[in-house]
Amino acid sequence: HRRNVTAFKVTSMQICPRVQLQTD
Repeated sequence: HRRNVTAFKVTSMQICPRVQLQTD
């Protein structure tokens, strides 16, 4: 599960900036 959590965090970090750019 740790691998999944790490991948999820990485995906979140990659998506977060995109969401902020879209929102901004």
